[in-house]
Amino acid sequence: LVNWILTGLTLVIGLLASGLIFLTSRKLDDAFFSLKTYISKVGQREQNLVLERLPYDELNQVGQSVETMNHMIDANQRSQKIFFQNASHELRTPLMSIQGYAEAIGEGVVTDPQSAAAIIQEESAKMKQLVDDILTLARVEDFQQALEVEDLSLSDLLYDVSWRLKPKADSAGLEFVHDFQGAKDQIQADEALLERAISNILHNALRFAKKTITLTTKQVKDGLEIRLSNDGQPISPEDMGHVFKRFHKGKNGNFGIGLAMTKEIIERHGGSISVQSDEAATTFIIFLPTAKKRGT
Repeated sequence: LVNWILTGLTLVIGLLASGLIFLTSRKLDDAFFSLKTYISKVGQREQNLVLERLPYDELNQVGQSVETMNHMIDANQRSQKIFFQNASHELRTPLMSIQGYAEAIGEGVVTDPQSAAAIIQEESAKMKQLVDDILTLARVEDFQQALEVEDLSLSDLLYDVSWRLKPKADSAGLEFVHDFQGAKDQIQADEALLERAISNILHNALRFAKKTITLTTKQVKDGLEIRLSNDGQPISPEDMGHVFKRFHKGKNGNFGIGLAMTKEIIERHGGSISVQSDEAATTFIIFLPTAKKRGT
């Protein structure tokens, strides 16, 4: 009798366990299928997707991670779309000017071909600069491409950049002032990219400075600090938060992508950049680490 009772209980418990396992597996299969369907729709870039609540916390966490990734991809695609729209607009403007003057020269309606040629050269240079900036920015944002890091002297780099810009400064009646504090200014960096970043700031300084552009370096904790100042008019409070944004059209004109690219280059080297501006001066402050903290 006891054996029969135990056998019966075993069968009942086995049937209940089998039923529970079947129901649980069905529930788990349905949850996996819902998650797989959602991930597949995300991969196909379908819009207005809603992640349903799944019966397992672990699967919900995976779904939330995919949802966050989806939002990041959407934001990145919107940013790229705006970027290419702005880049196309910035290229179209000088291109139309070049086309107009070229057609006028071809039709013989230009009275001063030399002036027209000078404008065409100027607009071509703008287009070349923008294309170069876009290519450099693409390289900086490609984290799979390592920086070409080498040992270099920061003061020598700043002297070289300012020396190349000296003819423009002289023609505008501006003076470069160098104040390099400390002899130990060796860093490891991608020289070409860092030169581009410094040059972008100094080109802007040449546009706005009244008399003086000051380049200062000093040692700080874990790195070196560069201050690039000009005594021009201050950046408006409305534009201060947008200085490093691409193609931001501020009160005094279009920032383009030069400063945005500068920020990307500095951050790729593990550093940081900020700006201070008042009636006395506008100063870009760059920190570059001497320790190996760069994303190389």
